[in-house]
Amino acid sequence: MAASDDNGITPAFKNKGNFYEYFETYIKGYLKKDVRMFGDSLKYLKEYAQTDYLATKAVTEQFCKGFREFMDNHPNLNGETPYDFSAKFKKVIEQAVRDKLFIVSPA
Repeated sequence: MAASDDNGITPAFKNKGNFYEYFETYIKGYLKKDVRMFGDSLKYLKEYAQTDYLATKAVTEQFCKGFREFMDNHPNLNGETPYDFSAKFKKVIEQAVRDKLFIVSPA
């Protein structure tokens, strides 16, 4: 669910935002050693969504659940890796909530 202003109306720019761009901006500002895991999480997100543009409004609870299942069943991911990538994705989602891209976390 996209964020809304005080009157409950979602600003058009937030409906049309590309979530990949938001994710990439988050990664550029992240300075800790595990930054590569965010990049890998984004890579698998793009593989799951199979699109070059992911509208912020398309990132729903169902989408997030599907992404987690996709990673759990991915042949190149095993052990704790799907969990770790999911945790990085959720961290970006939580920041997006603080930045008011979402009213509540879809993850």
